[in-house]
Amino acid sequence: MCLTMLRMLLSFIFLVSGGCVAHTQGLVRLDEGAALLLEPQGKLTRLRLGQDSAPLQHLEGHLADVDGVRSPLGLWVVDWKVPQGLHGMEVWVGPLGELGVQVGVQDRNSGAWYELLPDSASLLRPYVGEVVLVEGYVEGPHQIRVLSYRVLAP
Repeated sequence: MCLTMLRMLLSFIFLVSGGCVAHTQGLVRLDEGAALLLEPQGKLTRLRLGQDSAPLQHLEGHLADVDGVRSPLGLWVVDWKVPQGLHGMEVWVGPLGELGVQVGVQDRNSGAWYELLPDSASLLRPYVGEVVLVEGYVEGPHQIRVLSYRVLAP
């Protein structure tokens, strides 16, 4: 009885103290609404998402770099990045916004504003205010030609 109580107390302290800091990379998967990370060793880790990391649950199939705190309940995500798109091209992730007549992405990784070229802007304008992932290439100074996109909202 006393040993069981001690184990429960130690487990509680471990959970409250936060576990171990972790940095990992893997493919985002979904299973019954839960976001998982398939790590290079083949291990599936449950991602515990907060408000800033919630877009990860809409990135199934994408490679993601994840920083967080590992515990027995999963990896509590503190920061994340998508290093490349599904087609192997550069990606920009962030809220889609308007600046005058321009439509662009405030990239969460660099903090910079990237304008979408007019053909891409007209396609994505209905999603202004949403967090998006756009994949493509830079065609001018901070101007993106979008080849693929994904809205990261329910």
